[in-house]
Amino acid sequence: MKLEQTQTTKLYMTKELRQNIELLTYTYADLEQFIEEKTLENPLLEFKSIANKEDYTSYLPKQTFDWRTDIHEQLGWLDISRHQKQVLAVLVESLSERGFLEETDQQLADVFSIEVEEVQNSRRQLMMLEPEGLGSRGGSTFSPFKYISISLRTSFFTK
Repeated sequence: MKLEQTQTTKLYMTKELRQNIELLTYTYADLEQFIEEKTLENPLLEFKSIANKEDYTSYLPKQTFDWRTDIHEQLGWLDISRHQKQVLAVLVESLSERGFLEETDQQLADVFSIEVEEVQNSRRQLMMLEPEGLGSRGGSTFSPFKYISISLRTSFFTK
């Protein structure tokens, strides 16, 4: 007596999934026409066309994005000491609106009462976060290849 067991996987495309995929291929005008047709077929549906096609953003949910919050979240994922995270958090709050640390390392060390080397290491670590180049002194001093090579040769923090 021989006992066999087989396992198969099948993917079923439901009617709703097929319709959703089809809707994704529609242009704005095609989608508007499709919705108008469906509202004519079903009296319970109501369709309000956007008069000004450029003003579709008023229908989108309001979202506020604070890039500093995103950077603080990235800091939470780093495998570094609490003190190092605190130094980086202070540097994040010192960034200009364009994401640059325009002060020199010596100025930052004096203001925050820490060693210059610690500021330099923190700046390098900050520049490795997204968006790339964050924490550089300005657009003219940022070179992504320079900091990639530094990261390959240097450990930014020692535990």
